[in-house]
Amino acid sequence: MIFKFKYNKLISLIEQNRLEEAYVFAKDLLNKNPVNPNIYIILAEICFRKNNLAECRDVLLKLILLPNWYKEKIVRKILELTNWKMLVSNKYFCKEPQFSPDGEKIVFCCAT
Repeated sequence: MIFKFKYNKLISLIEQNRLEEAYVFAKDLLNKNPVNPNIYIILAEICFRKNNLAECRDVLLKLILLPNWYKEKIVRKILELTNWKMLVSNKYFCKEPQFSPDGEKIVFCCAT
């Protein structure tokens, strides 16, 4: 229950665009919950929004080293932060990626 309250506070700080406070708060939450993939993805988003791309990359690399990090919500956020649309050419009318049930595979549907 306490974690959910703190998580909601973190989301609120981001929504208010209080990125410096959100960054410090997220780092503290991550120190207390080092295997929670949701905190990593939020911290990566904060770094991205602060234009600290090197730290964003480092946070994402740490995230994918966690056991059982791959959930569709997390993968979608990673793809959003890393501009998944640039993975394939727009000339093939590619749709949003679809995920396998275990979250390990990504499939693009394209019309040629």
